[in-house]
Amino acid sequence: MRVCHLISGDLWAGAEVMAWNLLRELQKFPDLDLSAVLLNEGRLARELRTRSIEVRVLDEVKLNFPRLFIAVRAFMREKSPHVIHSRRYKENILAFFTRGAAQSRARLVATQHGMPEIGHGSSGAAGWLVSKMNRHVLSRRFDRVVGVSQDIRQNFIEQLGFSSERTIVIHNGIALPDPQPQSGTSRAMVVGSAGRLFAVKDYPLMIQVARELAGKGDIHFYLAGDEKGNRQNKLCSPQPPSLKSYGGPRRRKDHRDFLDRF
Repeated sequence: MRVCHLISGDLWAGAEVMAWNLLRELQKFPDLDLSAVLLNEGRLARELRTRSIEVRVLDEVKLNFPRLFIAVRAFMREKSPHVIHSRRYKENILAFFTRGAAQSRARLVATQHGMPEIGHGSSGAAGWLVSKMNRHVLSRRFDRVVGVSQDIRQNFIEQLGFSSERTIVIHNGIALPDPQPQSGTSRAMVVGSAGRLFAVKDYPLMIQVARELAGKGDIHFYLAGDEKGNRQNKLCSPQPPSLKSYGGPRRRKDHRDFLDRF
């Protein structure tokens, strides 16, 4: 069976890491022929190549949507996948419009890693249209829609009218790292968080909690995040003013690709 994943690949974040985990586990099945179309060159593309998974990068920065559609359709015609797995607005829409290029008329699967974003992050008619189109193709044309939590599934069914039979839950799967030895003998409480420095993550709430707890105990706060694509966020500055203001213990670490030891 030929399976093609259609992924943005612009970040090394939740969707990309989950796609990476899934693809490397699917490699264990000898009857699967895996490939991936990425809309950006980045770490995901590099990681997939190290696993000898076929990767085609079609740069969405250089290709407008019509040219991107033509390029994705050509790849689908070449590979003729039985299943196309997508994850976000643009990829979902591309998957729907290019499925017919496959000789077998590919089945469509979409994984939704969060609740729908109103307006797709864009203002005006264009954002509204993309959001409506995405909702329509997911609810009416996809064979399976996968939510990563029961809350997401229920929202899609009860609020957006998705089919309960075709909307399922598969929780995010990760490779568990080996236990790391505790460093030092400090008895301090450590509060840590890791993720993209985007507004949806609400890191100001973490900062507010740190401010409230300042001076009330030996508590240390750590935050690891990726600023790519969100350089206007105050949390990305060399010394974020919001982190300085709470007055409690704080730590800054150098960049690292793997957070096992974080």
